[in-house]
Amino acid sequence: MISNADKITNLATSTGPHLIEDDEAEESAPPKTSINEYHEEIGHPSFATTRATAKANNVELAGQTKPCDTCAISKAQQKKISKTETVPRAKKPAERLFLDISSQPHRSLGGNKHWLLVVDDATDNCFSFFLKSKDKTAEVLIPFLKDLHARLGRGMEYIRCDNAGENLALKCKCEKAGLGIKFELTAPNTPQQNWRVERKFATLWGRVRAMMEGANLSRVLLKGLWTEAANTATDLDNYFPDKEGKQNLASNFFGKGYKSIIDSPKIFGEACIVTNRKKIKAKLDDRGIPCIWLGYAKDHKAGTYCMYSTTTGKCILTRDVIFLRKTYAEFKQDKNKLNSQTPNLSKIVEQNDNEQRIPDLISYYDSDSNSNDEDEDNDTPSLYPSLSPSPSPVPAPAPAPASW
Repeated sequence: MISNADKITNLATSTGPHLIEDDEAEESAPPKTSINEYHEEIGHPSFATTRATAKANNVELAGQTKPCDTCAISKAQQKKISKTETVPRAKKPAERLFLDISSQPHRSLGGNKHWLLVVDDATDNCFSFFLKSKDKTAEVLIPFLKDLHARLGRGMEYIRCDNAGENLALKCKCEKAGLGIKFELTAPNTPQQNWRVERKFATLWGRVRAMMEGANLSRVLLKGLWTEAANTATDLDNYFPDKEGKQNLASNFFGKGYKSIIDSPKIFGEACIVTNRKKIKAKLDDRGIPCIWLGYAKDHKAGTYCMYSTTTGKCILTRDVIFLRKTYAEFKQDKNKLNSQTPNLSKIVEQNDNEQRIPDLISYYDSDSNSNDEDEDNDTPSLYPSLSPSPSPVPAPAPAPASW
């Protein structure tokens, strides 16, 4: 039988490689991210897209893929059907744009119920707009088309859409504005001719449902925040790399020098603490406000986020955010659990406030240590009048006898 000392001697005299862990190498190695957690952080895309996005952003993934429950619930669909390509794909960004409108019965907190989606044929980059009514299509798209003309230095050549009334009105207003865009109207009841935007809608709606399911918020609140989830899903879709894996879709569309508004992926519906920026605050008021993370602020520097304040019921833009890495439901559950374990002192505090004295919740004096110094401290005025011994009453002088 070989003793431990013999094992150590054999290890020291052996010439083979030793499997010794290098603590310093382990400390210097970057931490790995779970592939399932990263899949959730970037909005529940496919795992192939998750790996490509991690590789493009130098994120090292670990672990094995597991079936995502929220994806299974939110993306269940029928079998795919073949689609024919009627026109060759555009080669330049913004050469041909596909657009369509998807509606749903519930209005958002801003009063919108229509989702207008524009997809570029060459780069697959997409843009989302939200309308209160479909007749606002031209009012929203014409300034957008003019802005693209100014940024890219050239105008759009084709717009493909169905022959709905709002699109025909858009065609007339584009002709009056002199934009020089040719409209390709699809045949009635033939969405296959406008398949690029139709497939993009199906993909984004699946991610929106998965993000809302994972947020674990009330159904009423989610119905009011569906536009924010759709907007965030659009931003994350443009954040994904292209087929070659070199750069994201937005950079392919706008070219070099484009700066993304996404600094790092976040989980939709995550609980956050936002700094209270009111100028006048009481000394005991909280300096942070619980909020729900909704997405990234448009036309702002990266690091500015759109938050939903549960206190005011409004959406705010801020950069002073602390992420708690838990859902808002988990945050409320932990807070309620903490409050249930805390003794109820509201009656004591209210009573002491009414009597205008300090609550006697702590023993300020120790009977053993202060018994000997009781006589010496009698001449010293007490800092707490309510705790000082009350002076003995002085008898009133007797009345003088009346003189007659």
